[in-house]
Amino acid sequence: MNYTIITNHCGGLFSASLSRQRYFRSVGIYAAGILDGLRFIINFVAMDVKQLSAEEYAAIFVRPVSPYTTADFCALNSHKVAEMRHLAFYSPGGNKALAGIIVGRRDGEELWRSPFSAPFGGLDSVRPLRIEEVTAIYRALLGHCGGHLSVTLPPEFYAPSLTAHQIYAVKALGFDMSVWLNHSYPTSRFASFEAVLGDTARKHFRRASREGYEFDAYASLEEAYSVISRNRRERGYPLAMSLDELRQTSALIPQHYLVLRLDGEAVAAAICYRLSGRVMQIIYWGHVADCRGQYPMSVLAHEVFGFALSQGYDTVDIGPSTSPEAPNESLAAFKESLGAVASLKVAGGRF
Repeated sequence: MNYTIITNHCGGLFSASLSRQRYFRSVGIYAAGILDGLRFIINFVAMDVKQLSAEEYAAIFVRPVSPYTTADFCALNSHKVAEMRHLAFYSPGGNKALAGIIVGRRDGEELWRSPFSAPFGGLDSVRPLRIEEVTAIYRALLGHCGGHLSVTLPPEFYAPSLTAHQIYAVKALGFDMSVWLNHSYPTSRFASFEAVLGDTARKHFRRASREGYEFDAYASLEEAYSVISRNRRERGYPLAMSLDELRQTSALIPQHYLVLRLDGEAVAAAICYRLSGRVMQIIYWGHVADCRGQYPMSVLAHEVFGFALSQGYDTVDIGPSTSPEAPNESLAAFKESLGAVASLKVAGGRF
């Protein structure tokens, strides 16, 4: 016995005669598609948002993308904003949080920011999220923030799927988008450090390797900071963090103070954060002007990358190399000459 199925497609009616088995299979597939569509619509248009205490938030989001998105880190920097909110998102009627974000608003501003004092922010989640859930979360977040929201997301290697979903969501919701180039060094490359150097960088490294530099992986914060402070002063660049701020942050984020010495004098240094078991982030690195012609940065890069590998890191985040306001192609070229690879760091805003 055959059954006839009639469908409406693009304004036209179509019919087909099917066997009993194929008919019921088609009806089942059609019904499942309707249910999936309804589920998508429900999740897409509705998401409950709840404001939590810092303690409640910390108890839920125990595996953050990075320390920058934690309640403790945001509390340390809360003096930089007039108001801070710990927000969690739930499926309609649900009692288990799906994701959370901490946002802050400066005095006299309507704009809520994530982060408000860090390289990046964005969502943390308790499980992998579907794209429609992330979009619904950002719609609810935007409504909660009165339509004024800015979010800077991490480079994708921190949380590839979650970050990609967030980029898609904020773009779909009409956020103004900005893009940076961010560079990182995969420590799997270290065994071939010289081979992946650019030609000029390789020449500089070979020459610098004969200078007699000594590397100290366990220097003090004060010594490393003195080199960085002098470097910024000599180059006319501001230094965003004070020595005391770095000390305070070290209580929450483990730090490495790496110093390169020549004839007993510290001439180059790197201050790094342990952001996870996988990622070490260079917060500051640089050298003093007196030894520029002896190419200390090529040796420092070699020692920093080798140290990261010895500590079990698989990625060294070297940080952004360009910004929408101030492109710095020469900085990007320098990092790539050391074997670093580029990725995108994306920010979005509704103002």
